Amino acid sequence: MFTCSDPDAAVAAIASTSPGELGEAARAHLRSSRRHEARSLLAAHRLGQAVYDDMVMSLSATGQMRVRHGADKAAIGEISLQLGISRTKAGTWFNLGDALQRLPKIRRAYLAGDLSTHRMSTMVYAAQTAPDTITGEPTPVDPSGSDGPEPAGPELANPDIAHPDAVDPEPGDSGELPDSGARGAVSQADADDVPVLDFEDLALELSSRPTTDRVFTDQLADIVISLDPDAATEARHEFADAWQNLTVTADAAGHMNLDACIPAEDGVHLTQRITALIAARICRRDPRRIGQHRVMALAEIIGVPGKTLTCGCGHGNCPTQPPTDPVTAPHRGDSSHEDTGDHVSNDGAAEEIPVDRRSDSPVGKDVAPNLIVDLTDPTVPRLRGYGAIDPALATTLGEHSTPITAPDDGNRSGNGNGHRRPSGLIVVTNRGPAPPADPTGHGGHQHPPPGAWTYKPAARLRNQILHSDHTCRYPLCSRSSHECELDHLVKFDHAHPPAGGWTVDINLVPLCTPDHHRKHQALWTPTVHTDRTITWHSPTTGQDIITYPR
Repeated sequence: MFTCSDPDAAVAAIASTSPGELGEAARAHLRSSRRHEARSLLAAHRLGQAVYDDMVMSLSATGQMRVRHGADKAAIGEISLQLGISRTKAGTWFNLGDALQRLPKIRRAYLAGDLSTHRMSTMVYAAQTAPDTITGEPTPVDPSGSDGPEPAGPELANPDIAHPDAVDPEPGDSGELPDSGARGAVSQADADDVPVLDFEDLALELSSRPTTDRVFTDQLADIVISLDPDAATEARHEFADAWQNLTVTADAAGHMNLDACIPAEDGVHLTQRITALIAARICRRDPRRIGQHRVMALAEIIGVPGKTLTCGCGHGNCPTQPPTDPVTAPHRGDSSHEDTGDHVSNDGAAEEIPVDRRSDSPVGKDVAPNLIVDLTDPTVPRLRGYGAIDPALATTLGEHSTPITAPDDGNRSGNGNGHRRPSGLIVVTNRGPAPPADPTGHGGHQHPPPGAWTYKPAARLRNQILHSDHTCRYPLCSRSSHECELDHLVKFDHAHPPAGGWTVDINLVPLCTPDHHRKHQALWTPTVHTDRTITWHSPTTGQDIITYPR
């Protein structure tokens, strides 16, 4: 640990510490800073609560009516002045502190330094619509011995929680989380032994995984939607009432900021149009940043006079040509193009194509949002490019989108160490690790299955893997799996395919292009397990990080 009392000594100590020790020291200081911030937030809430109580007691009924929310404003104002922070941040802390009084497990983890304030606020927001308890009930199986229906279950965008009551529907009915180890008829004694979980348990389990906040929020949304779809629909409507907005404000140096909170399907549609336009107009040699490409593409799409996206490479042999006519305004009736998943057969594992360049969308056409329907759990459909959505929204989008049915996963049902929800999410309750998969990369097959000696995965195999893995499997990456390459964990031997890793499901994982390169740099080496968890090991520090499917 570096000293916090002498800045110069701390700088000298950091400069002289070996790289292997720096990571451990930095993690310790980060955890300590989280603990201090947690205590600051709860102290701020207590300070504000004291002012609030005093105001409620001292103000007459007439005085309370004269100033709307006078006690709240006084509490937030006092926090702002005492801590020297903005009123917006003071209001956020006051409301989060109040919510934590009803979430003791999350509060305990927050005080221990396990959670950042942003991560904690994501859990608080999701908890507002989740049932208080989730009871796991054993599920009988049919006489044939095959497994019965899999159990019931989780990033709504996390807003500033300055006004958490804006999205606070009544909790719905509890969902079911069956015991995956149950067999045969269920007796009353067995039912009495069924574990009772609550939303905090599930949220804390997921928060311990090395996922980005975006992925974490999507997983929590998956849980909330599966447990109470109607409450999730109500929350979406209330969120729209409270937060939908678009502002254009002045920035500096002749620029302005555009900030918007819009429905998910609108954002997906706009993203697809911008991506398609850039892919068609810009070659790899263009020197501008991708952000500049997006700004110009948006200007052309909305019809700003004189704005047309063209390649700036300056080469006469540029593979892109400037358009003769600007992109026409979209027409809702134009549904001539539908994404049928053909990209599955066009994106090979060997292709090193930046994901920002990938597009199967024609420029200037209206592209229907690609709605992924997971048939193992109809209550949690997914909108490609966003994540989990409630069934009511999926029904609304059905007329203007292409449903993609989930492939049959066959026998790939995990190792039995956790509860599998119908959405496919595995919430681990027994932390015993699954055994490593076949280290040869052959998937335990004595004889190669069809396509095992072919480098490029078949479309069906790719679909199965994309259904199992929603994101890049490198730690702390949120890139959607359909934008990734399928990487052979045990290297494929092009000269002699039987000797290398085979093209089978357990040897293939989605990795985005940057993480594909990181894997080959061997800073972190992967070991896949039979439940498709992957242990990433750092040879330098000895640290292990585990990533999970779905």
